[in-house]
Amino acid sequence: MKVLFRVHADAQVGLGHLQRCLSLALALRQSGEDSHFLVSGAPKALERVREFGFQAVALENAAPWGREDQRQIQAAAKSRQVQAVVVDSDEEGQGYLSSLLGEDWGVCAIEDANPHPFPCHLVVNGDAHAASLAYRSPLAETRFLLGMDYCILRPEFWEGSSRRRGPAVEKVLVMMGGADPRGLTPRVIRLLDGLPGRFEVQVCVGPFFQNTSEIRQAADFAERRVECLQSPTRVRDLFMRADLAVTGAGQTLYELARVGCPAVAVCVASNQEGQLAHLVKAGCARSGGSAGQPEDLPELRQALLAVLPDGEARLAMSEAGPRLVDGQGALRVAREIASLPREMSRRAPTSLRPAKEEDCRLFWLWRNEPETRKASFREEAIPYENHEKWFRQRLASPDTRLFVVVGPGGLEVGYLRFDLEGPSAQVSVSVDPSQRGRGYAAAAVRQGIQRILSEEGIRRVVALIKPDNARSLRLFERAGFREEGKRRVQGSFAVEMSYQGGN
Repeated sequence: MKVLFRVHADAQVGLGHLQRCLSLALALRQSGEDSHFLVSGAPKALERVREFGFQAVALENAAPWGREDQRQIQAAAKSRQVQAVVVDSDEEGQGYLSSLLGEDWGVCAIEDANPHPFPCHLVVNGDAHAASLAYRSPLAETRFLLGMDYCILRPEFWEGSSRRRGPAVEKVLVMMGGADPRGLTPRVIRLLDGLPGRFEVQVCVGPFFQNTSEIRQAADFAERRVECLQSPTRVRDLFMRADLAVTGAGQTLYELARVGCPAVAVCVASNQEGQLAHLVKAGCARSGGSAGQPEDLPELRQALLAVLPDGEARLAMSEAGPRLVDGQGALRVAREIASLPREMSRRAPTSLRPAKEEDCRLFWLWRNEPETRKASFREEAIPYENHEKWFRQRLASPDTRLFVVVGPGGLEVGYLRFDLEGPSAQVSVSVDPSQRGRGYAAAAVRQGIQRILSEEGIRRVVALIKPDNARSLRLFERAGFREEGKRRVQGSFAVEMSYQGGN
């Protein structure tokens, strides 16, 4: 099995998304799966992927998550003949995910938030509070893997072990993640230097830090011993030796909990607030406030003054963490991804071919089928002579695209039509009554949309549906359409649903 990861990493986004994908790729490698990466952001991100032995290419001359990005990921997935595409971002958007549907691969989204519907086969959020978020998908087959059972950690944290617990704090670890866009690390060093207690400080400087010189200056001027570690490849031993950690409230917080290292965490992004609140309630972390607090970090100072002398509190935090995080999330998610080809094979294979003149009678039979007429805004039967004239006009029109929907063994099961008008198109679809209920219509709509988006420059696709046509409403919802409202069509009300291409 081949899996393609699409991920972005830089000084602003940080390392979390990339490291999570690398950890998942390592779990997939353990079961013999082959992973490839399409990476955007800092050049160091590409280097990091290759250091782990994975094939990686950079997104070329394209803004992340836009139309050109969609074209490149589809081309990469097809050229590598992958069976699954994994997208890890909080910025990709519903349109981006929808653009990946309609092919032979499964689509998995790894998310830290739920800002939009997720038209894909798997949605993964391993955060502590994920199950409380109102995730939704227009696809009936979407599976949601939510909560800490699916928390993706690095391989060094897959197995547990006991750690040294001393009565006093002798070593404090500072680790704000792969990047420090809010400039917290030097401020934390200065704060720790002014606190009571005989402890030394270790500081992890991530690969995307842009304030390294300020960090080293703060360390040099500190009265207590401060050791700066540049991008350590393994951090588990550091966590095991530390008596307390000061950290951002991202993925690192779960790794600290896994080995039972007490932590005081600062929220550096809004999507960390929910998980930090959950971990504080569970007893394995304390809140040090947000990155927006004043320069001298008063909230963090207060939390540290409470935890540093309280051995019983640190012991309770140390015991609570491993109970909460078992470290097996990456392996669980890898198994779910590995099952996608089997699930995809159960779906009816569908393709589209352009209509031709000899299809005229076939289209007439489909258009005149009673259920199709009932769903139309003009319900009367269509005489063959009228249909023949209409069909020839549509084939010749530069603004119409007619397709035959082809099922297994070349069986012609229905038709798909797009009427183009500027940057928009209107879609209609019909499937032979004997072939309904097998997923052909939704698959045809998804494939057709991606085809006209890439070939015709269309930005928006509209479907007009009778309000009582529940089957069609569900079909277009599964294909990624959203209801926009109602409008009149030939004297009757119609539900207008739309699909937006790109972001």
